[in-house]
Amino acid sequence: MLLRWTFCTVCVAVLAVSLGCDGKKGTLKTVPVEGTVTYNGTAVVGATVVFHPADPLSGKSAVGTTDSGGKFTLQTHEGGPKFAPGALVGDYEVAISLDKLADSSADPMGGAAPPDMENMTEEQRKEFMTKSTGTSMPKTGEKMNKPEEAKPGQDSTLPARYADQKASGLTATVPAGGKRDFSFPLSDN
Repeated sequence: MLLRWTFCTVCVAVLAVSLGCDGKKGTLKTVPVEGTVTYNGTAVVGATVVFHPADPLSGKSAVGTTDSGGKFTLQTHEGGPKFAPGALVGDYEVAISLDKLADSSADPMGGAAPPDMENMTEEQRKEFMTKSTGTSMPKTGEKMNKPEEAKPGQDSTLPARYADQKASGLTATVPAGGKRDFSFPLSDN
């Protein structure tokens, strides 16, 4: 009986440590990574910056979003809901994308409150649906067309090549001490 109890206790302890219940803040050895993204000399707001490991078998991707000054700070996914600040040391291919939908100026309602659909005429409903979904409202008994899935660079205000780490031409090397001054000056050329 004592042997069985000891075995169960050891198994629970090993399981707890392997699931991250060991009290440590993070298990990845990341370093701080920050930078700036500009497009034709202007800070890019709301862009997603992804550092993809040059060798996908050794490393993890790190991601960040640019703020109002075009500055980003990377985080690396540890698993579950956990993210470690920074990125792993190594070489990366970089992808930067900016969806129009993330831009408030692309809001089909212009930031207004949602409309009262019940009090709209059928013509007003059709117009609203076309503006908000890009597809027209089907007639009674018809199926609604499924919108196409977005492809990298589609619906982007940046040139499409920047959304694909292989085509962007953007690379980065994260040194052992980290780096806080990466600069990605994007252009139409």
